[in-house]
Amino acid sequence: MNIYDLAEQYLINTEEFDKTVCTARKDGIAIPTTSYQYVTINKYAIRWLQCVLDMGYTIEEWQEAIHDPATRKAAKIAQKVPQESNAIH
Repeated sequence: MNIYDLAEQYLINTEEFDKTVCTARKDGIAIPTTSYQYVTINKYAIRWLQCVLDMGYTIEEWQEAIHDPATRKAAKIAQKVPQESNAIH
């Protein structure tokens, strides 16, 4: 899987995970409001980052991929379509 596909899955899966942890929403996006929520969602994101680094990508490549407008648009579209979860646990 290329880094942009990984980034798209990251954006989809972390938002879905965040919705299971965070109680607040703004425009449908989960917002952490307690230290527990911040810590929990950050640990999940760090697990993703570690997997990406283990695949041989750099932090700079990862940041570029997750901030790429095309990746973000694809993830937003994909979140609207029901799909099987590929979450990292």
